[in-house]
Amino acid sequence: MKKLSYSIMLMLAVAGVTLINSCGGDDTTTPTPENSPTLTVKPSTDQTVDPGSTLTFTWDARKHPDGKKLTTFSITQDNAALGVASKKYTTWPATLKSADESQYLDTLAITVPASGGPYTYKFTVNTEDSKSASASVKVTLNSTTPLATTRTGQFWHIQGACKGAFDLVTGVSKGSADPETDKDMKNTDAVLPATFTGTWTAGNSTMYVKDNAYNYAGANVEGATTKYAAGTPSATVSSPAVGDIYIAKLRGGADYAVIKILTNDATVGFCADGTTPTTNKGKVTFEYKTK
Repeated sequence: MKKLSYSIMLMLAVAGVTLINSCGGDDTTTPTPENSPTLTVKPSTDQTVDPGSTLTFTWDARKHPDGKKLTTFSITQDNAALGVASKKYTTWPATLKSADESQYLDTLAITVPASGGPYTYKFTVNTEDSKSASASVKVTLNSTTPLATTRTGQFWHIQGACKGAFDLVTGVSKGSADPETDKDMKNTDAVLPATFTGTWTAGNSTMYVKDNAYNYAGANVEGATTKYAAGTPSATVSSPAVGDIYIAKLRGGADYAVIKILTNDATVGFCADGTTPTTNKGKVTFEYKTK
């Protein structure tokens, strides 16, 4: 009888512990709702980038095999709708087309702000029965050294009466009598009737990388260094167009200039004084930033 009573008491004690454990505890994890969609965003980790640089996100949103179809997708920057188009959609939140209701793959390239932060980009996919999946990436801006000096420059047709070269270090147009070592940009066009193209080459060791995606307004030393290293440097720039951006590494040293083309005009027939005519017409003007 004693053995039986002891066994019953032991069973009751174990049951009590089980009941306590099932009712108590501090676990605050919210389980994922059944049949929820999945969302994978790359890069998936927080990023540290140069101000004004381009950051590309890709994602893969999928409905659960037993779940409802995908209906909308949203992207926010610090909880505000992002006004940047992806490959498939122009506004957010986007109502997904039928082709994307089971699996939605897309790409978005954004230009991060030139200052402030950090910024949080959140991606969310929703389903027909109001279930969702989301992912967030925090973007922090690198500390940078601005290219704070802004100048304007110009050169004319090399075969004309005006100055056909430019010195990016001193900010002065150069003529035929000036040393080649001072000519970072020197027009190479032929005499009329050839059309003025604005093509230039360096008379010294300055080299150029074209990058129209570079944030000219926020130009800085670190960004220029990185973008130049990622490009294919050349001493010659052919037929520059208005709005083109070139990163110049000056004379083989550690200094950079970022150039934005303002005009490339084959009809200009006067030199800087506005009165001296030139038979071989043409002029390029630009703005550029240095330290």
